[in-house]
Amino acid sequence: KKDKQSKYEFEAKADYLSDYEIHKNYINDFDAYEAMLLGKVYDSVSASVDSSKITDSYAMTLAKERADRVIAKTPDGETQSAGKADVGKARFMDILRQKWIYPNANAQRPFQEKLNLWQLYSSVYGYMPMFYDWTTSNTGYVGPDCWLWNPRNLVPQQGKVSIEDMDYVTALTWVSKKKLEEIIENEPEEGVDDGWNRDALAELLETAGNKNAGNDSDQDTLVERDRNPSGSKKGICLATRYEAGEDGKWCTFAPDHGFTKVRELDNPHKNGRIPFVVKYSQPLFDSFYGLGDFQRAKPLQFARDGLTNFYFANLLRNLAPGIIVIADGVVKHTLDVSRANP
Repeated sequence: KKDKQSKYEFEAKADYLSDYEIHKNYINDFDAYEAMLLGKVYDSVSASVDSSKITDSYAMTLAKERADRVIAKTPDGETQSAGKADVGKARFMDILRQKWIYPNANAQRPFQEKLNLWQLYSSVYGYMPMFYDWTTSNTGYVGPDCWLWNPRNLVPQQGKVSIEDMDYVTALTWVSKKKLEEIIENEPEEGVDDGWNRDALAELLETAGNKNAGNDSDQDTLVERDRNPSGSKKGICLATRYEAGEDGKWCTFAPDHGFTKVRELDNPHKNGRIPFVVKYSQPLFDSFYGLGDFQRAKPLQFARDGLTNFYFANLLRNLAPGIIVIADGVVKHTLDVSRANP
């Protein structure tokens, strides 16, 4: 289906389409890893979960134990001052980090739990992105925070092998129509530029319609699809291109609706960096995606599952052996097979 072209079409549309096509090819294997995470058997032939089979979840057990050992407590360290004049500032930064940031950076999950999941999911996928930004929460906390990001929905610049080397990455998120309507209604104060193009937002809301997206095998995890088979109410997909460099921009557009560009602003961090940190299970020098524990364990886990299911199938045959009936002189309704099928 062709999207209607928007008069606000994003100028880097071709970059996104090229990057996403290559990224989509890599994430095809994620369903198998996520099935291992859930303790389900994945059938590589039909590309689906076989609910009639069992698994011992050995790979998942090892990955979980490793994550719990690695993040048994919040990582700690000491800020070193560059000179005597900075000793007090370094100590203040330590106090701020330990007493203010660590206890309060709890978006999504408590901070230590996020680190545990960061480690665990890097074993599942081979890499796990985390987004960081400044936040204001309802609890009164104002400061830095971080968010685990679905690796399916972080599209790297192809040809680059690390966030540090990339000129940009593109991250997908979903926003409700109500939220976008609020942005249109709430004009910024005079002299303040929040980057939103409200005319483009109005066009987007008009073209987006009221239909909610169903499950998507590329963008939704197997966990989401398994636990919400009818599809979740996600809203409008927005992609943000985070650019590196002193002149880097944060550009937001709607890839499913004519690539309408709805926002552009200078990097508010003012550091020239892309606001993602990637935790690797085993980094590779020639690939952004790394090498995961589940990727290495998959052949052995599938072999263990095959042997386990063969054993139980044979056990069932022994408990309920087949019956050979000679048709001559036997009336079907006189057969009692209840004992043969306990």
